[in-house]
Amino acid sequence: MRRIVMATAAGAGLCLLAGCDLEEIAGGARIKEEFHYSYPLKSGGRLAVETMNGSIVVTGWDREEVDISGTRYAPSREALEALKIDIVPTAEAVRIRTVRPSGWRGSMGASYTIRAPRRIVLERAASSNGSIEIEAIEGSARLETSNGRIRAVRVTGEV
Repeated sequence: MRRIVMATAAGAGLCLLAGCDLEEIAGGARIKEEFHYSYPLKSGGRLAVETMNGSIVVTGWDREEVDISGTRYAPSREALEALKIDIVPTAEAVRIRTVRPSGWRGSMGASYTIRAPRRIVLERAASSNGSIEIEAIEGSARLETSNGRIRAVRVTGEV
């Protein structure tokens, strides 16, 4: 009996180290859906991104446009449809937020890959259970995660 418990614990540990999704192994496969949006934003504008259970990557580029790509996921089609990506673009700012429906629990969220003007104020990039990476940004940035790594490369400005 003890060998079975030890073997199970060792197998789970190896899966975690290998990046396996235990939910998928246990039969709780996720439903995924990719999305893509693009909005004009002048250099010097503001960007805010908030998500849960997903990573955020923001890379500066030489276009006056915010290009947002990502994947949202949930344990069922119904849960996925209830999970919303809320984007509010204005002339001065783009605000992106993953909205979990009230009453829903479980593994759902969204990951983002964003290209934005190099000179930008990253007002907030926040994730629970996800990493945050910013690169080639010339401006201040506020980065928050409750369970993930933060990486900033070629960033000039207060972080």
